[in-house]
Amino acid sequence: VTVFERAPAVGGIWRYDQPEDSNRVLYKGLVTNLPKEVMRYESLPFDSSLPSFVTPDDMVAYLATYAAHFGLEEMVRFNRTVTAIEIEPEHDVAEAQAQGKAEAEAE
Repeated sequence: VTVFERAPAVGGIWRYDQPEDSNRVLYKGLVTNLPKEVMRYESLPFDSSLPSFVTPDDMVAYLATYAAHFGLEEMVRFNRTVTAIEIEPEHDVAEAQAQGKAEAEAE
């Protein structure tokens, strides 16, 4: 499995550094509309010292911790924008085309 992420690191829409042409939804003072106890993955709880309604920075930290804990970062291609997807249902396969490349990544 390969995951394409437009942002430069884990965090998706919870990151403040989203590109100008994206649908950014963050603003100062924002907290989640659901408590962390509902938003967490069953396999990894949030830091118990955090309040129930966490900030975007808390979400990014949680997602980064989750990705590192389960070794998911090696599956992600950061700084990529998906431009097309082809689905082959008879083979249960999907192929994506993406633009962009991380600076440290080899050809």
